[in-house]
Amino acid sequence: MVTDRFRNRLVLSAFAFVLITASIYWLVQSPNPPDHAMDGEPKPAVTEEPSKLGGTLPETVTSQAYPVSVYYVDPMQYIANHVQFVRDRAGKTRLNAILLPPDLPPATGKSDLNSGGFLGAASCAECHQEYYDSYVQTSHYKTSAKADRNSILGSFEPSKNRVDTKSPNLRFEMESEDGVFLQRMLVESGGEAFGADFQFGIVTGSGKIAQSYLYWKDERLYQLPISYLTKKGCWVNSPGYLDGTANFARPVLAPCLECHATYFETVGGTTNHFRTDNYILGISCERCHGPGREHVSFHHDKPNEKIGHSITNPSGLSAEQSMDMCQVCHGGLPSSMKQPAFTYRVGAPLSDHYEFAKTVGTGPVPIHSNSQLPRLKQSKCFQQSNHLGCTDCHNPHKLERGNLSLFSERCIRCHEPDRCGKFSELGESLRGNCIDCHMPPNQADDIGFHMEGGVVRPMMRDHHIRISHEATVEFLRSRP
Repeated sequence: MVTDRFRNRLVLSAFAFVLITASIYWLVQSPNPPDHAMDGEPKPAVTEEPSKLGGTLPETVTSQAYPVSVYYVDPMQYIANHVQFVRDRAGKTRLNAILLPPDLPPATGKSDLNSGGFLGAASCAECHQEYYDSYVQTSHYKTSAKADRNSILGSFEPSKNRVDTKSPNLRFEMESEDGVFLQRMLVESGGEAFGADFQFGIVTGSGKIAQSYLYWKDERLYQLPISYLTKKGCWVNSPGYLDGTANFARPVLAPCLECHATYFETVGGTTNHFRTDNYILGISCERCHGPGREHVSFHHDKPNEKIGHSITNPSGLSAEQSMDMCQVCHGGLPSSMKQPAFTYRVGAPLSDHYEFAKTVGTGPVPIHSNSQLPRLKQSKCFQQSNHLGCTDCHNPHKLERGNLSLFSERCIRCHEPDRCGKFSELGESLRGNCIDCHMPPNQADDIGFHMEGGVVRPMMRDHHIRISHEATVEFLRSRP
């Protein structure tokens, strides 16, 4: 989305983008989304005259120029093979490749604001205030939010709002104008800066590791190319985005949103088309208890009824049903989806909606949070128990992240401290931290932030419970 404030600065329809090249470069004119040239290389798309955003740049700006290529890439084309637009046939990054979504027709028809039956966590507060006050502090609740000054963790201060790239001609700046938050793409040519603004729409990620951001165009959601990396406290290229490119065409798919939001009304037959007036951000109470509309309506009509109506209490689920509830988002990527996103309800057979691997291998799997359950299933703790589940260690209603002593006490429910091989050395003090030896943090190989100096991969807590000699040595070395 491009704000009216900047619309007069931009060209190429209401969405607008700007292409700049040094005067020695020219773009190939093509009125359609890019196809392949005779030599197998994708063709740049048609552009119009650039629109200037800034004045003369400081003298320190390099005058070196790289060719700039803009590609209109529609969602299906992106999913099929977007790599061809950002890498050449030798596998090298196409510096200054700019990927943009083409104009696509909006959905027709009126949204049903009650579809899905979801109301949002605030609807629970009237009767469950204590649970609500606690839950809104959790990472589940904060895994998505509307973009504003409170939800966006990155800085908009002039000294901290810039991302330079591998290309000396391309950079990004984060700007705040009258409460509107923007990612500004800037391309340099002849001592001047040209570019376009893309408005932050939705924040994804609790911020423990990072945040990424989405923007709306024609009722479709796309990911912005700049994210925020919490540990380094700076803006960076979004995960998987190649440094030196400007990729605004990555579509956000419903299965991705399903693990970052309570509900989105999707438009059937499309890849990333959602109703802009019917979605609930964050993973709310209803993802584990079921949609609340009928429940709230019933108890408003019958306030003295003490038994919950039209709601699911997960404590009454079988062990398998409870694990299914978590597996939707923490069980790895399904091999196929049998039903549309957001249609699974707690307690229903998971196999009616998703196809997951039926067996768990013994080798490593990604430790991104969507793979925690496969990692847990590699553990002897899980394999030798007929009841161990996620909620034996996690209280989903409270923020407990990082409380190693609390989690260790839950280990000791089953494991006597004097059975630990280090008990003779550490004694009862080991009660305070079983976690760093038996569930050490590992590098998330499936998440990479391309930035100056290489690819940064965050550390995440591994849910494969085991005896790790390397982690034990490191733990003992770091003790005071």
